[in-house]
Amino acid sequence: VKLGASPLDADSKRLRLTDRELVEGFASLRLKLQVWSERPDVLKYEDERSQALAAMNKPSFWDNTHGAQQTVEKFYRLDRVLKRLRQLSERAEYLEELAGLVRRERDSSYRGDLADSYAQLESDVAFLEIELMSAGSAANKYAMLVVRVVGQRHKDDAQPMVQLAQMYARGASARAMRSAW
Repeated sequence: VKLGASPLDADSKRLRLTDRELVEGFASLRLKLQVWSERPDVLKYEDERSQALAAMNKPSFWDNTHGAQQTVEKFYRLDRVLKRLRQLSERAEYLEELAGLVRRERDSSYRGDLADSYAQLESDVAFLEIELMSAGSAANKYAMLVVRVVGQRHKDDAQPMVQLAQMYARGASARAMRSAW
């Protein structure tokens, strides 16, 4: 979806999209989520989640405490990300339908709220993609960020890169603290 040269409204810091662009944007996100739900690795996550649930229902499940804890962690990790995929798919479908209705009725009063919803959904989908790529790994709690200077190098190039890395580290730390609660 091409959002135009200046999708942000300078006064409100809100995406400025036409009704058609909103419908296309939601459709694009819905399609992206549909493609993700049909990927072999996501289908494998569904199977692994089902197998973990079946194992958790066995009477002898807690005989091996360490193995049981790993199975429970895996189940909840996969269950959470798969539920999130379904939730975002349903939200994208609903918002696409609403945007289509707004476009047909030519009612621009909802455009701002739809643009905000689009921006939030786009962000949520991008984050979900990262989660889906690492959902099968028990080490999915860790991340590595590589920051590189591209282009000409000057001696002042390192400072913005350090600031960028620090910004990401603060964000990751804050997110970890929020998820710990």
